[in-house]
Amino acid sequence: MIYNLRGKSYLLTLLIVLTIFCGITGVVKGDEVAEWNLYSDDYFSISYPDDWFVVENELENMPSIDEMIIFSDMSGSVAINVVIEDLSAYNLSLEQYIELSEMNLELAAESITPINTYSKGNAIKLNVNGTEAYKIIYILDLGNVEGIDIEVKTMQIMFIKDKKSYVITYQAISEQFDKFSAYADKAIESFKFAD
Repeated sequence: MIYNLRGKSYLLTLLIVLTIFCGITGVVKGDEVAEWNLYSDDYFSISYPDDWFVVENELENMPSIDEMIIFSDMSGSVAINVVIEDLSAYNLSLEQYIELSEMNLELAAESITPINTYSKGNAIKLNVNGTEAYKIIYILDLGNVEGIDIEVKTMQIMFIKDKKSYVITYQAISEQFDKFSAYADKAIESFKFAD
């Protein structure tokens, strides 16, 4: 099993969850955003709400991760991120990558991460702007934080192109997930690979 391949992504997911919880006491906005910005680099472009901030992470201790970009509202209660991982050392199809992702979710749920509501085989095949992708949804149960039971709902859209995986992750506190899902949908629909 290639644990380091997707296992690292779950460490990144936990980092993003911490970002969300830093803003747990912030005011959550749910009004539709009138203005959107376009983020683009050598790999992809994606739109995000104008009043969100962008964090570009260089992960030196994870050499297979080419980049991780986080887009978050100012309260930190909702985030969309894109992680690009180099798969050139492996000859994986998208289906094999999803299978590994599901195995790692199951392992994490049994051992280190409070994941629930996900079982193998729940990945949904879809098409995003003419590109084959898969979507998985699960909940991270973080227990009691400052007297509040916290669950974070997570949706991941996964692509493979040119021996690189692209994982778009939308996370929000479970109660806010539906409220901000239109933002995630718009961002995902805008996602394009660089030429």
